[in-house]
Amino acid sequence: MTTKTRLVVFCCVILLGGFAATTGMRNEPPIRPGSSVNLFRERVAAYTQLRQQIIADLLESGIDPNAEDDGMEFRHRLGLAIREARRHARPGEIFCVEVAGHMRQAVWNALRGEDDILADVPAVPRVRVNDLYPEGEPLATVPASLLQQFEPLPPELQYRFLANALILLDIDTSLIVDFIPNAFQRGS
Repeated sequence: MTTKTRLVVFCCVILLGGFAATTGMRNEPPIRPGSSVNLFRERVAAYTQLRQQIIADLLESGIDPNAEDDGMEFRHRLGLAIREARRHARPGEIFCVEVAGHMRQAVWNALRGEDDILADVPAVPRVRVNDLYPEGEPLATVPASLLQQFEPLPPELQYRFLANALILLDIDTSLIVDFIPNAFQRGS
């Protein structure tokens, strides 16, 4: 299977999965415990596989991740290629509805009245999939107590806060892979 064919198949799977997660759920049987977690894991694995394929293509084309520029050109090209491969990505394509609901509730419960934790969270006008994390802004850390409630991620992805969203951040490229809007509310 060629790289382009894999990419088309991956994009179709993600798009159909996102479409299925947002339509027609009323007539389907209730979610079995753990099935939404498995769907989330599968989607994270699909993203990771796409990322690895792009890395392999970049290496094959002679782009050096260990170049004298500390790999900045490699990371930049990786980010551009991921954005292109996921150009039609929409919120919820990785954070499936059920997982997003659980995570949003966990964040609301953990951060209620904890404005000091949110002090470093950049307040940007909007968060979008495939946007870059705002340059120069602090990476607001998700408390360990919350991370223990969330699914573990591969090393290239992290949970972070931005605006009022919980985001899934590709740390090498600074790309927002997905996000859960209205994950918390700042105090007044």
